[in-house]
Amino acid sequence: NVTYNYFYDSLSPYGTWIEVEGYGRCWQPSVVVLQSDWRPYRQGGRWIYTDYGWYWQSDYSWGWAPFHYGRWFSHPRWGWCWRPDTIWGPAWVSWRYTDAYCGWAPLPPAAIYSPGFGFTYFGSSVGWSFGFGLGWDCYAFVSWGHFRHHHPHRYCEPPHHAREIYRGSHVANHIRVGRDHRIINDGIGADRVRQFTKTDVRPVRV
Repeated sequence: NVTYNYFYDSLSPYGTWIEVEGYGRCWQPSVVVLQSDWRPYRQGGRWIYTDYGWYWQSDYSWGWAPFHYGRWFSHPRWGWCWRPDTIWGPAWVSWRYTDAYCGWAPLPPAAIYSPGFGFTYFGSSVGWSFGFGLGWDCYAFVSWGHFRHHHPHRYCEPPHHAREIYRGSHVANHIRVGRDHRIINDGIGADRVRQFTKTDVRPVRV
């Protein structure tokens, strides 16, 4: 049962709270300033398949908050910022895939999920195949062989190849609510991951 004040107090030592027009009070981690190529859900973490679906296991001490609550967006002036929200999820990302590659991108603030109703985008209901306005440059694409690596960012495809992969990819936004009312991000189903990686995928407990 987190609150906005709890976010403000807990994250202040690791970044800066700023007022962003159109978004309200948002947080920017210090790493954004220190690393110009930093992206959320890319550096400092990895994917783990759990009882809540695909979970982003962050290496940052502050990772419990902005990778499991709220939404990220890239601002033309500030760069990457996080807009808080109090609904927990294993990862708030959109997925894409081909036979050779897997990709993910942070869902934008306008992508709102309501249990029992599904996603809306700027107030309009959308389906699982909706792209949420995310272009090729929003996604991190890796080959299936590196998807479950401890440091997947080391194997992200360069921009010129990412654009090509994106054009031939399929969206997989499978988010639902479990029995305990928690969000489950199935994303790219475990059966499909087994098919492409030729490895077993067993869920671990969060």
